[in-house]
This record gives sequence, structure tokens and C-alpha cells, in this order.
Amino acid sequence: CLDCHPDQRARLLMPSRHPVREGRMECNACHDPHGGQPGQAMLRTTERPNDLCYTCHPSKQGPWVFEHEPVEESCA
Repeated sequence: CLDCHPDQRARLLMPSRHPVREGRMECNACHDPHGGQPGQAMLRTTERPNDLCYTCHPSKQGPWVFEHEPVEESCA
């Protein structure tokens, strides 16, 4: 993936990022280059927009009095 997406390679050097460099996940864990949702970073489809995120981030799933800001609409 990173051969064609050098901008994403730069993002993987940031302190807050997904653990792709460490080998704990791969890009296709969330992205489907052959059938994802166009315009939404080719994300794998789920029934609700944030369900894919909750598979690795269950602590962000509410309901909470004060929701984690991206969860209110869509993590994407």
C-alpha cells in the first residue's frame, strides 16, 4: 500500500497512529481497495459507520453522557 501512498507513509511516523509499522495490523484491516465505499477512504462496509472502529476501540462505544467527539457522527 505504502509504495503508492507516500502521504500515508508519512502519517505512520506520527506519534498518534494505527500500529501498521509494528505489524500489529495491515491497511486492509479497515480498507478494502476492491470494494470499499468510494469517497470514504475505501473503508470496509459495516451496518453503522463506526462499527468497524469499535472492533479495535470498544472503549469509545457508549452510550456516554459526554460522547467521544468523532463517535457522535462518524469516526471517519
